[in-house]
Amino acid sequence: MKFFITAGETSGDVIGSALMAELRNAVPQAIFRGIGGAEMQAQGLECITPLEALNLMGVTDVVRNYPRLRRLLYDTAKEVQAFAPAALITIDSPDFSVRLAKRVGSGSDSTIKRVQYVCPSVWAWRAGRAKTFAQEYDLLLSVLDFDAPWFEKHGGSVAFVGHPAAWRVQAELAQAGSVQTARQALALPADTVALLFLAGSRPAEIDHNLPLMLAAAKDFMQEAKRTGRQVLFLTPTLPPFAKQLNTALHDAKLSALVLTDQAEKWQAFRAADLALAVSGTVVLETALASVPTVMLYATRKTNYALLRPFMSEPLRRYGLSLPNLIAKEKIIPEHCHPPIEASRIADDLMQLLANDAPRQKMIAKFSALGDGLLLKEAGRPQAPAARAAQEILRLVA
Repeated sequence: MKFFITAGETSGDVIGSALMAELRNAVPQAIFRGIGGAEMQAQGLECITPLEALNLMGVTDVVRNYPRLRRLLYDTAKEVQAFAPAALITIDSPDFSVRLAKRVGSGSDSTIKRVQYVCPSVWAWRAGRAKTFAQEYDLLLSVLDFDAPWFEKHGGSVAFVGHPAAWRVQAELAQAGSVQTARQALALPADTVALLFLAGSRPAEIDHNLPLMLAAAKDFMQEAKRTGRQVLFLTPTLPPFAKQLNTALHDAKLSALVLTDQAEKWQAFRAADLALAVSGTVVLETALASVPTVMLYATRKTNYALLRPFMSEPLRRYGLSLPNLIAKEKIIPEHCHPPIEASRIADDLMQLLANDAPRQKMIAKFSALGDGLLLKEAGRPQAPAARAAQEILRLVA
């Protein structure tokens, strides 16, 4: 049985890898082709284009790269039709994904089933997408239990499978051990404040946000020193970005530990006292790991001006981070709307460090987030990838 799978971001690559493993468990002779990264290729993906081809940041980047993206869309659709898989599975990257699904579905006598894994956040912005996705896909695999009604009212078939981040964080933190074990593994002094410094997973994203993050980190470090605290910036990242981050942190005279090993990443999450994170899936990960977090995103003024009219009322009220949107409450301080000041970000971090009450309140709010993010069977959480594979195989049977 053949499957064509596409992912356009690092988080999608991880999701795709887990799904491929579950599909192969059920269908040992499964063949995979598509667009993905190192994780999916390690599971046997025959990659026609690396995921970096889709890994763009913001409206202006998409507009600038439109001719190349259009050619990639046409070429990928031809690859899918020639490959003739049982299913086309697109992961996240909604704008590219739905256009690909439409082109594949418009082929003459196409019998290829079309599946979207991770529904677009139509409840947050651009709600009109729900109708398009409901029409273009045979199955939508939802990672949030409140997605379904938005698509079902347009005739869409939706299956909630659970959130991959919730499953992954739970499993990885169990491997990392206790806070004391993690701090010992990373050789952290007992009296050092460990701050997760999470700069993003895309080149443009890191380049754009790093100056602001460094400025905020320096302000925070100076404030912490005045209270007699030393700060170490724990920086999990992907190998291609390690040198850039190491150099930037060193030049900024910030004590840092740049980590590229996945086991060390989760030890850092377990050991951390605080987190400073760029907007994205990683913010949900820090919340599920119970790390008090401040979020930022150095939004370009042009991007913000273009996107603001499409933002939903929940997005305007609660903010951009998924924990805030899930809880329908401003749990995590956000710095995303221009102008953004490094000193204010540092103040929010210092508030969490110096005062136990807001720290504990945030952690308590985080602990309630995981309740609706995983399906349970006989009281036990179920792996989202396993449930997704079951739904896909039921569709193509």
